Amino acid sequence: MKVDESTLTVLDVYYEDKTGGVVVKSTKLSDEIKFIFSVKEK
Repeated sequence: MKVDESTLTVLDVYYEDKTGGVVVKSTKLSDEIKFIFSVKEK
């Protein structure tokens, strides 16, 4: 399966802070977060 990265849109990103157990919304972050994701075929 090939994914055209130019067509991907990330609408909203949440990340969990394992140290405090807090989930933060991407729009409230002051710094950029780099993340890796994978696409699985069903």
